[in-house]
Amino acid sequence: GKRMWQFYMLFLLGFMSGLEAGEGSRFMNANNAQATISGIRMLLHALDHTPNSIYWGYLLDRAQQLRLPQQTADDLVLVRLACLARAQDARSFFALRTAWDALHVSEKDSLRDHFLADGRHSTAFLLEFLPDCISNSKAN
Repeated sequence: GKRMWQFYMLFLLGFMSGLEAGEGSRFMNANNAQATISGIRMLLHALDHTPNSIYWGYLLDRAQQLRLPQQTADDLVLVRLACLARAQDARSFFALRTAWDALHVSEKDSLRDHFLADGRHSTAFLLEFLPDCISNSKAN
């Protein structure tokens, strides 16, 4: 049970570190390590907490690490978007917030409905490659 799950989490951390032939890791830098450790810390509770509490616990933890507001529904949507956009600093979040503020109210409503849906009680869509899509659009 729990010991096996903890071992798996340790394995996952090693896998995510992705050592590249003794040359370090392309992925696991200080910023990514913080997010990864936060995610693993939340997943350690998979056996005794609900999926929603683990998911939103992770997002709130990331919001605290990035010093993002988390009081309103819009704040929570922006935290989700910050994670999806791989925002790791105040400048990245400011650009995201600026884009959000430029949206029409109906666009914000649609995005809010989507990004606050839990997939269990309200319909949600899996956008598997959205983080890559956002990264690529920022690079263009």
